[in-house]
Order: sequence, then C-alpha cells, then structure tokens
Amino acid sequence: MKKLYISDLDGTLLQNDCTLSEATIKIINKFIADGGYFSFSTARSPASVSEFVRDIKLNIPLILMNGAMIYDIQKMKCIKIEFMEKNHINAVIDIALENLCNFSIFSLEKEEIIVYNNETDKDEYYHFPNGKVFIKRYRKVEDINLLRDKNIFYFAFYDKKALLDPIDFALKEKEDIEYVYYNDTYEDDFYFLEIFSKKANKGNGLLFLKDFVGADFVTAFGDNSNDIIMLKSADKAVAVSNAVDALKENADEIIGNNFDDAVAKYIEKDFYK
Repeated sequence: MKKLYISDLDGTLLQNDCTLSEATIKIINKFIADGGYFSFSTARSPASVSEFVRDIKLNIPLILMNGAMIYDIQKMKCIKIEFMEKNHINAVIDIALENLCNFSIFSLEKEEIIVYNNETDKDEYYHFPNGKVFIKRYRKVEDINLLRDKNIFYFAFYDKKALLDPIDFALKEKEDIEYVYYNDTYEDDFYFLEIFSKKANKGNGLLFLKDFVGADFVTAFGDNSNDIIMLKSADKAVAVSNAVDALKENADEIIGNNFDDAVAKYIEKDFYK
C-alpha cells in the first residue's frame, strides 16, 4: 500500500518557537529517503515556507495558502492554482479599503507572484538577499487598485480580532465568498481571515496530491480550524493534542503535542511497522 502523509506546519509539525526540531527533520528525511511520501499543507506562501523546505528533503509538491496553490519546490513553480472570481475580488477589495487592519493580496501573472501589502514595515519580506529561496519572483505593487483586473488567488487579513470581526460580518452577507477565520497559533489576540476560491481548500489540495503520487491511503495531521476540511478528506485524520476542540471532533486519533515531535513519531511508527 502506497501511503502519503500530509501535515499542517504551525502548531502541528513546528515547535512552539516556529522551528523544526532536529528529531523531526531526521525522522522525516529518513522516511522520505526510504521511499515515503510527505508534504506540508499550510496557509503560508512559497516565501514564508522556504526556511522549512531547506531542512526537509521533500519529494512531492506542497499545498500552500490553504490549498489555493499547489507548488513544486524543485521547479519553483505553481503546478495548480485556483483564481478567485472577478466579482468576488472587487467586493473584497472594497471591504479591505473600508476597514483598518493589516492585509496582503496575492495574484499571479505568468510565473511572477504579485503582492500588495498595506504594511510598510513588511517590505523586507519580499526581498531575499541571503540563501536559497524556493520561489523565482515576487513583485510588490503600491496601488491596491492595480490588482482589480488581475488574477488574484488569495487575500490574507491578519490583526486583532476586534479589527477582523467587521470583515467577517461583511463576508457573511456575501454567502458565495469562501474564507476561513481562525486564531493565530502563537498569539492569543491575533487572528487570520483568509479568502480564496471556493475550489481552493486544504481538502482539495490533499485529494490532488493523493492522485498526483498515486497514493492508496492518506494520513493528515492538523491543529487548527482551517485544517478541518483536510482531515475530513483524508483516509486517516490525526489531531495533535494541542489542537482546537473543533478539529479534535473531526479526528480519528489524537496524538501528542506539536512540541514533542508527535507527527514525526507517528509517521515513523506507522510507516515502519
């Protein structure tokens, strides 16, 4: 039986300090070298996932930005991307301009990822002077209105809950717009609200990778509410013990904490048994 293991990053595979432990790196790299299939499924972008890609010798594509993008790190290109509908794009841009919170917008033009970000202190995030980054090109634009006619695939709002609740309320009145809203893994009063195509989610990303590698069985690991659809799409749903209750309710099994290398230990035991 060909098995595929897919794990969320923050709060699941990563330690509480947002790093991969040496034990997890060692276990997963050995598992991959021995013929195993492993991938990340995360809300992170190709840029922000690069530091973890350096450590794990991944052999299949990644599920990024909550499933909006399937990304081949070897070729540094999107192999599947789901764009939002134009009417949804303009509606969300209008909502963004009416609210005072931090947000980023991502679009794709040819093989270049174009970003609008309303935080000036985040400019350095889009420049990579040191080391290998697994992305070819990022380009930042200064005028949000330049993106209204672009192929946008992702909106990411991130701020205190009081600043994001009005956006959540506005989106609930537009029932056909897909989004997730959840608490940050590392800060109590910090939240993410992410908007993407209805075809884009971690569950569909999992099913794409299952078919891509020809896997017979997929085990998925998660900790937060944006992982629920991925666990529902897996053959085996596994939650770490630090997961939110809503995710645990959708899990077939609950394992140890993220900071105890629980995912890597589960894979090692399950794959070599």
